[in-house]
Amino acid sequence: MIDTVSYVLDLPANPTAVSYAGDTGLIQREISAGTRIVVNITGDRVMPPLFATLIQLRDDLNANDASAVDAGAGAVVSRLDEVLALRSEIGAALRSAS
Repeated sequence: MIDTVSYVLDLPANPTAVSYAGDTGLIQREISAGTRIVVNITGDRVMPPLFATLIQLRDDLNANDASAVDAGAGAVVSRLDEVLALRSEIGAALRSAS
C-alpha cells in the first residue's frame, strides 16, 4: 500500500504549481544474464509539464481569453503526445530486448 502523495499542490484550493514528491527510482528487469533494462518512467518526467499546462488553461478559461484557451487546448494535446512518447520509450526498449 502506498500512503504518500506523489504530487503536491502549492495552493490546494487554487493551485498555481504542482511539484513531484514521489519516487524517482528506476525499475529494472533482467532480460538475460547480466542484461537489465529500465521498465518504468518516473512521475517527475510525466505529469508536472501536463499539470502546468492544465493550470494555465484553467487560468485562461477563467480570464475568458478565447485565443489563449484555443492555444492552451493545443498545448494539452501536445503534452499528452509527450506522455505517449514516454510510454513508447518503454515499449521500444522491451521490444528491442526480446
